[in-house]
Amino acid sequence: MRRIILFIVLGVLVIFAFTRLFSRPKPTGGTKKKSSSDTLAVRSRRGKTAGQIKTKTKEELREEKRRAQRAERARLRELRRRQRELERMRRLSRRKRRIRSKRAKQIYVLRAIMKIDSEKYALIDTRRMTIGEEISGRKIVEIGDDRIVIEEFGRRREVRMGESILPSVLTQKRRR
Repeated sequence: MRRIILFIVLGVLVIFAFTRLFSRPKPTGGTKKKSSSDTLAVRSRRGKTAGQIKTKTKEELREEKRRAQRAERARLRELRRRQRELERMRRLSRRKRRIRSKRAKQIYVLRAIMKIDSEKYALIDTRRMTIGEEISGRKIVEIGDDRIVIEEFGRRREVRMGESILPSVLTQKRRR
């Protein structure tokens, strides 16, 4: 994108330089001396043309208008192309987000059960929990060899190794 802009700017500068160099009127030749009447005529002509402004013909005006229209069309085309590219990038980022959400890990998963001395511990995600502790509003009631029993909203539920302590409705993958 930067390269394109750079080339456009360089092109405009080159065109501007060429028009400045080649549009100056060439001095009329001759080494003859000018009389006072010639200088008066020159002075009067200078006053009328004031900086050598040249009136444009109808064809030149039409051509200038066409160039302006072409430039405007090119600008609009570039703008539409950029908008399409942005929309495409947004769509791709949405797809990536959806894919990530489908692969989302479950939370509050019973990872391991350990017995240290006479106490049993349940490893839920990275937290070491014992009987009576609460996690996410659920109280651990019992810890077995390969499962725990939790009490949620007055009901007891068994959770096996690798399962989430949250209900499956909250952790299941949603299909669209």
